[in-house]
Amino acid sequence: MCRAKHFLGLFITGLCLFAQLAQAHESRPFYININELSPGQFRLMAKVPASVPSFNRPSVVLPAGCEYRDKGSALRSFSCDDGLAGKTLA
Repeated sequence: MCRAKHFLGLFITGLCLFAQLAQAHESRPFYININELSPGQFRLMAKVPASVPSFNRPSVVLPAGCEYRDKGSALRSFSCDDGLAGKTLA
């Protein structure tokens, strides 16, 4: 009986220690907001969770006929010859 209690105590201690190691990762979404400033002129705001390493950060690929006007990181301006209607960002 004493041996069973000792084993049970070690088992519960092991579970408690393992529970601290088995933490879930942070799962915040990649957030994009696009505002049209004037016809064909846009501002893109992208928020990437801080937990995402720099080598794994997503980027927004503009459709054909659109190009970035600045080199910002979270807040960027871009223009499109024919607007964004019916076009896909990737």
